[in-house]
Amino acid sequence: MFEERDAKAPQQGDFWVVREDLPRAAAGTFYRKLDETLRAIGFAEAVREVCRPAYRASSAGGRPGIDPAVYFKMLMIGFFENLPSERAIASRCEDSLSLRAFLGYDLTEATPDHSSLSVIRTRLGVDVYQAALEIVLKALREHKNLKI
Repeated sequence: MFEERDAKAPQQGDFWVVREDLPRAAAGTFYRKLDETLRAIGFAEAVREVCRPAYRASSAGGRPGIDPAVYFKMLMIGFFENLPSERAIASRCEDSLSLRAFLGYDLTEATPDHSSLSVIRTRLGVDVYQAALEIVLKALREHKNLKI
């Protein structure tokens, strides 16, 4: 019928897991629909263009820059999930399969850490944040998703 298991007996977990056997990261319904909307309005391209002056090409080394579209998506996650800090946002994004899918990160890729988010925050001026917000608000108006 079934094998009885002693709840107190220690269980040996798998030591190796084949990558293909891991669950696929699929964005939850909310984030999937949000991603569809952001793609439809050309959000990533528009935000990259707005942020271009703040990102200078450098071959001096250091970590590669984080895509501005990923940064603003992470800020959205912080807002939607009421996360109080960049550290909390980074931790949540690192831990969630659905958020990894929303951000475009595979299970084996490192998501941006909180210190990178802080660097970007200080790099971007108020005008960049205003422009990014206007991109989203304009699209919401055009798609009749904004109630005023």
